[in-house]
Amino acid sequence: KKNISIAKGSISTLQSNEDWLIYMNVCCNKVNEYYQSKQSMTIAKEYIMTHYGESISLEDIAELVNLSPNYFSNLFKEEFGETYIEFLTKIRMEQAKELIGENTYSLKEISFMVGYKDPNYFSRVFKRYYHTSPKHFQDSIFEK
Repeated sequence: KKNISIAKGSISTLQSNEDWLIYMNVCCNKVNEYYQSKQSMTIAKEYIMTHYGESISLEDIAELVNLSPNYFSNLFKEEFGETYIEFLTKIRMEQAKELIGENTYSLKEISFMVGYKDPNYFSRVFKRYYHTSPKHFQDSIFEK
């Protein structure tokens, strides 16, 4: 987790009121930056969790929170301990597993619903994630 780092130097070097004012201003700016990045990550996470079924790129999310893709990517990993793609895939796979369990939609429909335009690719990702294919998973739930 990211901590707020205070300005470098010894407090004993702050002699005048102006020195203290500058120091306090730097500290306040650091706190503000910290909470803005936290807020950006919360907005990004909520957006992903409600729009996982759409095609959302790293660039799209970074633009949403007004950060460069590279900076966003680093902040996201620092905040959540996983990359944007790892997080998006996890959300999609959890939702796919839930939808398969409901037994309402075909596997092809589910692949589209969780953001995969290619059902074969969806199947490969699901198998890599859960070590079983969506079809085998479905069969194991609904064995007669």
